[in-house]
Amino acid sequence: MTKTGKIPTDFYYFHFSEYGKTAFSANIPGATKYIWLEQGKLTIYLVNEVVNLKSGQMTSFNASTPHRFESKHGELAKGVFLVTYVAIAG
Repeated sequence: MTKTGKIPTDFYYFHFSEYGKTAFSANIPGATKYIWLEQGKLTIYLVNEVVNLKSGQMTSFNASTPHRFESKHGELAKGVFLVTYVAIAG
């Protein structure tokens, strides 16, 4: 986990090497995931919502719900995502 200012943050680079999907477990309550798509098209499946991103677009959502990414056609998806966590006063 990397500290960005005072908010604990995890930062990841992702890329698909072939068409397919990845599933993510729910993060801890209060976590937010931010996704920026550098290339391709990406479908994000949330509990009650489907989000479609094209290269150059960004979205965020409550990361404490299970979710998955899918790259299913066109240029393979790649980009970055970060997860921020509620800072605990200490």
